[in-house]
Amino acid sequence: MKLSFPIIIFITVLASFFGSLSQSNRRDDPPSPSDEYFLRTWVEYNSPSGKYKIKFPKKPREYSEIQEGIGGQSTVYVAEHKGLLLYVTTYGDSPSHISDAKKVLSNISQAWLEANAARKLEVIKNEEVSSGGYPARFLQVETQQDVVRVRWIVVEDRVYYQFVAAPKHRNALESENGYQKLAMGFLDSFELMR
Repeated sequence: MKLSFPIIIFITVLASFFGSLSQSNRRDDPPSPSDEYFLRTWVEYNSPSGKYKIKFPKKPREYSEIQEGIGGQSTVYVAEHKGLLLYVTTYGDSPSHISDAKKVLSNISQAWLEANAARKLEVIKNEEVSSGGYPARFLQVETQQDVVRVRWIVVEDRVYYQFVAAPKHRNALESENGYQKLAMGFLDSFELMR
């Protein structure tokens, strides 16, 4: 399967974040109450160059990296915060024109699943959605240790990506001890700016 540049960009970033959470959040008991549970206290993160805003529990760490892919190099801009959950948002511009956003999104999600297949993923959702009127794809997977929610959005030749990974606990409720609310609060706070 020939992968386009946006797919190559995000597979590397996605797989590394997914693996790091599993290593650091292995415990059997749910964590103590945290300010992170109160969405109203979260801080708004604005990316003028990325033309979006999103809310994090605390100010995220920012960095960028150059990634090589089919079609050339691209800079991927990352903002992340690790608290009870791992919250990540990125964006990158494709050096080549994206003519079929839905196909690119489908290929990205399939490549992500293949890159993480060794983790024995159970796919809960893998569906086309939209965000701000733009084509998007939402993926939710579970492993023995984690619940991971991923969303990609294509706006012209730019791919946005949000990732939230929550630890699972033995005998946890379906709501993941409130983590579902936190994960969806993060994803739902993403807003494109004109």
